[in-house]
Amino acid sequence: MAITLTDFAEECVHQGLRFGVHPHYLVGVAQLRSSISEVVVGDRIGPFRLTQSEWDANSSDQEFGITDFVPDDIKAWDMQCCIYALMTLRAQNQCVVQLGRLPSAVELYQAQWPDDPVQLPTDLQNALDTTSNLMVPAFAAVIDAPPKTPQTIGANDVPVSPTPDVNKSVPPTGTETFAAKAPRVMEKLISDFGLKDFQAAGILGNIGEECDGFREMQERRPLVPGSKGGFGWAQWTGPRRTQFELFCGTSGLSAFSDAANYGFLKLELNTTQAMALGAVQKAANLSKAVRSFEAGFERAKPGLEHFDRRDDWANMALESFRASSDSRVPPAVAKILDPDLMHRVIATANAGNATFWVIDQFSDEGGQALVKQESGQDPVILATDTSIFPLKPGLVIPSVAVQLSASFDSRATAPSAIEMPPVANDEVNTRIFAKAKQCDETLVTRNEPNTNHGRLACAFAVNEVVRRAVGKPIGGGLSTAGMGEILASTQIALPEVQINSGMIVISPTHGGNVGHVGIIGEVKNPISATVIYSNSSNRGVFSHAFTLGKWKAFYRDHKGLPIFFYALKL
Repeated sequence: MAITLTDFAEECVHQGLRFGVHPHYLVGVAQLRSSISEVVVGDRIGPFRLTQSEWDANSSDQEFGITDFVPDDIKAWDMQCCIYALMTLRAQNQCVVQLGRLPSAVELYQAQWPDDPVQLPTDLQNALDTTSNLMVPAFAAVIDAPPKTPQTIGANDVPVSPTPDVNKSVPPTGTETFAAKAPRVMEKLISDFGLKDFQAAGILGNIGEECDGFREMQERRPLVPGSKGGFGWAQWTGPRRTQFELFCGTSGLSAFSDAANYGFLKLELNTTQAMALGAVQKAANLSKAVRSFEAGFERAKPGLEHFDRRDDWANMALESFRASSDSRVPPAVAKILDPDLMHRVIATANAGNATFWVIDQFSDEGGQALVKQESGQDPVILATDTSIFPLKPGLVIPSVAVQLSASFDSRATAPSAIEMPPVANDEVNTRIFAKAKQCDETLVTRNEPNTNHGRLACAFAVNEVVRRAVGKPIGGGLSTAGMGEILASTQIALPEVQINSGMIVISPTHGGNVGHVGIIGEVKNPISATVIYSNSSNRGVFSHAFTLGKWKAFYRDHKGLPIFFYALKL
């Protein structure tokens, strides 16, 4: 059945506003790649001509609450609009890092489809011209007022997402990410600074307005000509942006990550912006919290505060927070969890005067913690690992173990060994490296049992790559600690100067800090540029987000975890 062009354009407006990418770019790309058709050509499917492996690698994102897409959804054009908008946002973020600015439409297309033989910018401009008449009515159908920024773009334009008139209230379209993420950020603010929920919501109201609900990390049109503009959750500018970027670099964090943005926000509130925090702590209601934080932290130019919109974002944050009580922990528990990760309760149990929580912690890496708190006492961590299941005998009493383990599938077994000719020890690393490259962006982990949509799959992913490469996994199941113990007892750790492609790098989880495991890619000069392949907990895909330099900055320097390198011997 043919796609109705008006329906397609309206869906692109909805998804473009949701993810902070320009809807006309989405429509233009579909026109360029398929003439907005569902016809299958070879292995490419739907209006954006995605392959199944491209769909599988990109159709999930915990941060945006995208967890229920299945492989067959690639055939639905409206679902392709959603996932392609997410793919565009990811590419746009990568361009910002590489270029130091937002990309043009041509640059964005080249980043997404580097091997496409189309003639740029001519073919893209023709596609945008062909579809330009769809955009004004599509915007009118989705939002109640036309945006001030252009509804159409050219191939050489910077395709920033349009927003409605800033003098009007925040529209419901496109706020899903903010409503999902705000409660987790508020929980950390309440834990770290002893805030009341409406005070934390006042901070989120300002953040929501600054970054358009976590969608616009790079300021669209800097007010100061020639400047880089605002960046991050709080749209840090000038010297504060420079300090934020330095913080990300020294911590080994992506500037787009929750860990980087929350970490720098916390640093500022504890130091240079402590007066703003003090003002919020004294606020008696939500409105005063919004205004106190704006005046002390954001400091917009007079007349550009837009308090009505900040109030809208703050109310949305507070409502979302109060509706999420079942997935939260007391502030005392939050304080002992990994400070770099967001968290969500997945199981609770009670026994006498004690409460137990199983808590998922996640960002680009993930892990679990089992926490116990007895009435009147401080909470304690009983176990942490990539996965704490199956629970070790004696960790908790049987009745509690049954309650906490209700979602754990004990029938799921480790993958069996693969029959293959014997592999010589001097070939092991080479085979693992080759298989890691082959699995990059194609090994989808989010459907694996007991990994909570791939959040807990870093050990699984490395085990699976090794199994496919040499016939059997390292061992340890889903546990980085278990894998670390096996490696330490059966292999010899080597110094960094002796690393080679295909070796295992591991920083086992310890205490409240969640660790990670990966596979060394091609060794570069400088060695810090060497890529590490590992599971992305946020996406549920085996990928290449880390370099060795970032791994050391984050796990060793920032988190205080050791780093071990192993060349596997069978």
